[in-house]
Amino acid sequence: VYPFQKTRFWFEDRPRAGADDDLFYELQWRAMEPVWPEAKAVGSWRIAGDHGLFGERLGSAGAPLRGTGVVAGEGMPPYAVAEALKTAVAPIYLVTRGAYSVRGGETVIPEQRMFWGLGRSLSLERPELWGGLIDLPADAGADWGERLAEYLAGDDGEDQVVLRDGGRFAARLAKKKMGTAKIDGIPVVSDATYLITGGSGGLGKRMADWLEEKGGRPVLVGSRG
Repeated sequence: VYPFQKTRFWFEDRPRAGADDDLFYELQWRAMEPVWPEAKAVGSWRIAGDHGLFGERLGSAGAPLRGTGVVAGEGMPPYAVAEALKTAVAPIYLVTRGAYSVRGGETVIPEQRMFWGLGRSLSLERPELWGGLIDLPADAGADWGERLAEYLAGDDGEDQVVLRDGGRFAARLAKKKMGTAKIDGIPVVSDATYLITGGSGGLGKRMADWLEEKGGRPVLVGSRG
């Protein structure tokens, strides 16, 4: 476009009010019906990496295990789960404890989330061998083996489920309204060290200057490399 043509093809930096509301989503846990609509055919199951937590109860539960699959607990390293899936001939279910909080005040164990990240990747790479992700309470004991067996005895079509005393919850994506960020509301204290990664560019310098103005010292600035 030549200057004398007076034609503009750039995007206007004037977003409509509420235009971003359709761009952001968040993970929510929706309560589901407690009944399992469809039972699988009776088969055999393998229990791995449960540290004796639910394996024995799972095998002797009143509700018979149906279908064929592998239940991998938190004691099974992620790389072992990935290797097992390469040679698996039956669906794999990953069982965690305290990966998510569906109600306020629940204990969350952050390292349990890596199994969910792994599971979501495996579900896309090997969907034909994927069973699902099941999260139990952080303090779940051996008695949860029976509840886990009750869930595995049926097929509700969900592959990301949280089991709690109040029932079961399935993962859903819901729209999230993003409010206007107020950077002045971030507390800055003088007795802490602030680290800025990727701070060699203009934005990193501005952030460092802002922290110093707010009294945040010392400030460590690192590059991306």
